[in-house]
Amino acid sequence: MENDIFVSGLIARLDKFNPPAKSEQSAKSISSTPLVVRLESFLNSIDDDEKQNGIPFDRIRKRLKGVSNKTNAHAAELSEALRALGWFRVRSWHNGRESFRALWFPPMFEDNSDANKRN
Repeated sequence: MENDIFVSGLIARLDKFNPPAKSEQSAKSISSTPLVVRLESFLNSIDDDEKQNGIPFDRIRKRLKGVSNKTNAHAAELSEALRALGWFRVRSWHNGRESFRALWFPPMFEDNSDANKRN
């Protein structure tokens, strides 16, 4: 009888420390959504004028969570996902005040002569 009381009290105290199942499920659903799908959703939220000027890689990376939801998306996986969506990187080795800079452009601006000059 005393063991039952002790066990139920212990379980009640342990339940206080367990995160609710709902938050675990929502975290799993975010990380289980493929990176390409999350990336496409984010990129669609950006206006065309900003896309035409190019988007820095770090800005994209910081907006997407990695597998653990505590880190940003892995750089190699994110680059691969961007290329899968048809985006391309343009490197600018020096720009007066700044040194190296790489911007990502969507496929619709690939024929943009200004972007091609920066290759």
